[in-house]
Amino acid sequence: KPREFNWVIGVILFLLTLFLSFTGYLLPWDQLAYWAITVGTAIAGYAPVLDTRKLGLELEAYVLINLPAHTDEIIDNFEREILANPYVIACHAVTGDMDYLVRVVARDMEQLSDITLKTLVRIPGVRDIRTVVALKEIKQARKLPLG
Repeated sequence: KPREFNWVIGVILFLLTLFLSFTGYLLPWDQLAYWAITVGTAIAGYAPVLDTRKLGLELEAYVLINLPAHTDEIIDNFEREILANPYVIACHAVTGDMDYLVRVVARDMEQLSDITLKTLVRIPGVRDIRTVVALKEIKQARKLPLG
């Protein structure tokens, strides 16, 4: 009877090894870490694509903002205010006459006016604002040109 017992245990261990090999638990630690980093960094970039118009945000605008001085205090305060504003969906520091390019979404022109005149203009250190309203989206790339 010990042979049958050993055979049964061997089959169970074989099936367990086979099952675990497909889950990744039997990878050596360095391969497991490499796999986790590779998959984790690829998945971290995924986000749902939301249609702003279906969510009631019909208007999209680009706001060019100029600061009077580039002290750490003014820049930090400005960036903190931008990060806290839910209608600002992107902000870039840019070269040229203006300092920042801010992408804003709004329900309508009245709300865009409130966002710019009651929020963005009132950020301490903002000297000048120019707003460009997008009339129609021609292209919104979802994939990067990787090759």
